[in-house]
Amino acid sequence: MQLYCPACKTAAHAAERCPRCGDRLIAPSELASVSRDQIADPPDLLKPTGFGRVVVGSVVALGLYLSLREMLLGLLAAGDLSDDAPGPLGNWAIRAGCVTAGAVLSGAGRPNGAPAGGVTGLLCGGLLLATDTLAGVRVVAPDGLIVVGIALVALAAGRIGGRVWPALVELPPSKVRSRGSSLIPLKDDQDAPRPVVFSWTRVGLGVALAVVGFLLADSARLALRSVAGQGLFLGSPNQVAVVDFCFAGVALAAGGVVAGAGTGAGLRHGSLMGVTTAAALAFLALVGKESAAIPLNGLLEVLGYAAESLRTPSALALVVGTVTVSGTLSGGFGGLLLPRLAIESRRKSYQD
Repeated sequence: MQLYCPACKTAAHAAERCPRCGDRLIAPSELASVSRDQIADPPDLLKPTGFGRVVVGSVVALGLYLSLREMLLGLLAAGDLSDDAPGPLGNWAIRAGCVTAGAVLSGAGRPNGAPAGGVTGLLCGGLLLATDTLAGVRVVAPDGLIVVGIALVALAAGRIGGRVWPALVELPPSKVRSRGSSLIPLKDDQDAPRPVVFSWTRVGLGVALAVVGFLLADSARLALRSVAGQGLFLGSPNQVAVVDFCFAGVALAAGGVVAGAGTGAGLRHGSLMGVTTAAALAFLALVGKESAAIPLNGLLEVLGYAAESLRTPSALALVVGTVTVSGTLSGGFGGLLLPRLAIESRRKSYQD
């Protein structure tokens, strides 16, 4: 029996895998379940230049350093340990680690990543010295030697990145023809309408997560403040509603991701989740549920309508629209982050 390779678009006889690409062959009856992307020619490979690799690695290294520095200073300040902040050598050690990570990224996907890693180390070291000079820090000769040492470490890190994540190999174009295979017309089956899958269970889980997150937002803020004490500032009394909305917004985004994940229709699931959540929250706020009204008032403050009451039509429309849009976007993100998989029986049929 002839089997078909969706990647090469050729047929093979008496074989389980394609002789060209090694992918598993499928039967003609399974061709209709193959996505259009598998039938079409694959997209061209991206070919980033060495300069682009250096820019990406440098941005990652500097951003990682700034993030770690701010986190460390914040933790020390929260613990009343500001006097134990790292000195110049400790600061350079943190910089060296971040530059090394950026150099690995610069060298990845290159036939020889050492030059990209070395240039990334020199560039980041020079920029860090320049910022120290602009900040009024006196630069001495050992600082220059440290930059050279970081560049050498980055050189080796770039080489390691190129070895661990080698460059993609471009295969020559296929010269194999179908030779009049009768399987080629089956590609027209892709134009047939496919059933729309909708999961009410996913939508219900997303709505439950979002609504519970709104209702428990104020309780979560109070619990976190009692645990952290004075080490964590959660806003003044006038900012309670906004802080509660920040906690509730995380729950709303998580609910959208849950509703859209693994469905293949994230925007559709997210939009329905958002509309249902907005209607439930508006109803709870109108009947006097304070735990739902506080985060919604925070949403109005964020949007610049702090003077509006939730009982006015304009405020209700704004709340419902914002929650619906947020649910739709988070549902679409969940669909992209966790795409739909084949059903279990079909997955087993493709396993060796």
